[in-house]
Amino acid sequence: MFFFTAGYQFGFVDHGHILPLTCSHCSKVTYWKMYEKKTQVSVYFIPLPPSSKGHVLVCDFCSFSIALTPGQIQRAYWLKQVTQAYFQKKINETQYKENLEQVNYLH
Repeated sequence: MFFFTAGYQFGFVDHGHILPLTCSHCSKVTYWKMYEKKTQVSVYFIPLPPSSKGHVLVCDFCSFSIALTPGQIQRAYWLKQVTQAYFQKKINETQYKENLEQVNYLH
């Protein structure tokens, strides 16, 4: 007799703050975070490589989320670097705003 066993786990990877947005749910202006959903499948207790199932932006205040398209994901990673530089005071507020306008947010 042959039995096939498989396991399935999922989780979210926090990529940090991306940019300030006004939430359409709570109307607050907060820095939104990007999360990536990862899945892990194992067969007979042998884990297979994890796979990504998408990215979302989440309001820091009310946890309202927005799914990102593949084109928006690349810009979000770039915005993450710019926002981190601003938080670490490597760039000033004027430079930060110029960078946000340059990438045209996520539209």
